[in-house]
Amino acid sequence: MLRMRSIFSRICGFLLALAVALLLLAMIIDGLGSSAPLMQKMMTSFAPADATGLPAEEYPGMARMITGYLSGREKTFQYTWTDAEGVTYLAFRDYEQQHMADCFQLFVLCRKVALGSALAVGVCMGAAWLLRDRRRISQGFFLGSAVTILSALALIVWGLVDFDGLFILFHQISFDNGLWLLDPATDLLIRLMPTHFFITYAAVLGISWLGGMILALLLSWRMMKIRR
Repeated sequence: MLRMRSIFSRICGFLLALAVALLLLAMIIDGLGSSAPLMQKMMTSFAPADATGLPAEEYPGMARMITGYLSGREKTFQYTWTDAEGVTYLAFRDYEQQHMADCFQLFVLCRKVALGSALAVGVCMGAAWLLRDRRRISQGFFLGSAVTILSALALIVWGLVDFDGLFILFHQISFDNGLWLLDPATDLLIRLMPTHFFITYAAVLGISWLGGMILALLLSWRMMKIRR
């Protein structure tokens, strides 16, 4: 009986770590995609007005529209502006809008993953309370955290060696069409979000997630040292 309890405690801790990792990842992705100040800063840094053709004074409004759309606050992915001569421009073509509709569905999925992970965390915490074996649960949590961190580090190394390959594979898995293959000569969306834009976003995401998971790993290691 005690042996089974020990096994279940370690499994509970391992599953809790996986749920926490997914919850943290989903929350960070959603938070980054919903941050208008970050979006504006990134576009200004990696896609200046002289490279995109979008007037610099329109960047704050564009950032609010993009993040509002991804967060669900804006229903339509489109931006208009009027130049000094009174000519009104539409920023995005139909296929750019369709691609962003696909991206929005990824964020919807992200929020569902966050909700499911939060429920899983709650279930695992309830099971941990019933098992009352803090040390072995911490051992399982430590192992689960280590596995997720090592997996993430493998992706990071891949990204450092061949970011384009990882980026293309992500799009091939995430989208069932070729609308993401945009042309900088004709499509504003890709001019606003060039490769270095995504590299920096990935770096912010990776550092934030790794920081949270390393803290969780250290906490579980500390808990493992506390005897019943």
